[in-house]
This record gives sequence, structure tokens and C-alpha cells, in this order.
Amino acid sequence: MANARFTLNRKLFTRWNEEDFSDDGTKFRMYLYKGRLPISQTSWNGSTFTCIRLDYLGLSYHDYKEDLSIMDEFNGIEIEHADKEKFIANCEYILNKYLA
Repeated sequence: MANARFTLNRKLFTRWNEEDFSDDGTKFRMYLYKGRLPISQTSWNGSTFTCIRLDYLGLSYHDYKEDLSIMDEFNGIEIEHADKEKFIANCEYILNKYLA
């Protein structure tokens, strides 16, 4: 049976409530990976919209556009295909490349 949710491990991802936002009526929750890397997340209709958000750190799109596909890999995919270990690997890669 597929997971009904794509939850983020509390040991690695802490809630960043003050940065939660809505877009077209959809509420997004914000998290920080290892207390440093911003992540936005919501789910709808069996899909997860989980995205690494370097824009919240003041970086411009031109600074990270070559890695946008990694940052957006879990943005709009079916929850049953969401691999938590792969998402964590993506977070590690982006953290090490941009925040080391």
C-alpha cells in the first residue's frame, strides 16, 4: 500500500512556521533542513509539492538555475513515487553546494 503522505523527518527538518504562505488558496508549510536549507511543502489530490527554496536565502534564480531540476524534483509528483532518501540526498547536495 502506498504512503498517503510524504512526511519530513523531524530530526532533519524543523518547522519554520513564520514563513508559511498561501498561493491561490493553497497553504504551504515551510521547513528548514538541518536548520539551514528552506523547504516548502504542501500536498493535494495524491501529489506532493515539496521544493528546496534557495530564494528564501536571498539567492537569485541565476545563482542556482543549473540545479533547479534537483530542487524541484519533488514538486508535483505522486506521493507514492516520492522517495524520502532521494529527497534527503538532494537536500544534502544543495546544502553542500550553496551553503558550505
